[in-house]
Amino acid sequence: MRPYRALSINIAITLLVAVALIRPRVPGVVALAAFGPFLLFAWLFLDYHSTSRFSIGYAPLFAILAAEGIARLKPIVGAALLVLMIAWTLPSLVVVHTTDSPPIAAMEWVRTHVDPHREIALIDAELVPYAERALDGFETRYVSGRGYTFGTAYRALVREGRGEITVHRERGRLAGIARDRYFDVSITPLHDNVVFRERSATRAVALLPALKQGTLELSLTAPATISLNGRVLERIHASGEVTRRYVADGGELVVESVQLHALGWLPEVQ
Repeated sequence: MRPYRALSINIAITLLVAVALIRPRVPGVVALAAFGPFLLFAWLFLDYHSTSRFSIGYAPLFAILAAEGIARLKPIVGAALLVLMIAWTLPSLVVVHTTDSPPIAAMEWVRTHVDPHREIALIDAELVPYAERALDGFETRYVSGRGYTFGTAYRALVREGRGEITVHRERGRLAGIARDRYFDVSITPLHDNVVFRERSATRAVALLPALKQGTLELSLTAPATISLNGRVLERIHASGEVTRRYVADGGELVVESVQLHALGWLPEVQ
């Protein structure tokens, strides 16, 4: 009864299907026999919350029965339904065809603000196809989850969802036509996220942005002592190369170790 995410179109299609089923003809019966069983199995035996994923297997059923309903009525009914669908759909299609999608717009921001010869962009794994299409010639790293790390050459993180800089597209009717994805893509500039006050072979003092909680990741050679805002986070007594990750607030970070290889800091984005 609700094959589309548009109330007016659903009502029209449902009424036409009802007309076709009052006195079904051979085409309608064949359509029911061909597509009806899978419709029921998709609803009753597959994932109830993901029935729409399987609907392509029975979507022709609605079209065929609606056509049967139109055949029982005057041609003006079919014309009216066609006009209704065009009027409902066209405004969203105009937006898609005349503006960049949020993922592509975010990649264009990277092209404008990141130096391809000296800097690197972090791209969320879910945006890989867009980066491959729009960032030809740029050096990128693909990451997943929330535990991103970066070094001094990393200049931006692009991922789906809202963030420090958000490229937004209104959902409106478009969310009823396509999957509800990629309407918000964010860019987090990474320059000046970490400022080193002191850095030598065995000691580093870095300032992380205050008033922000984030993921801190360190790669170093132990033994080592790691402190944040005067509080010791960890003393590592074993020797050898280690990686440590903490969820911490911003402030002054002090790392005393045999050697600090890399420091990564990414503020959490709500």
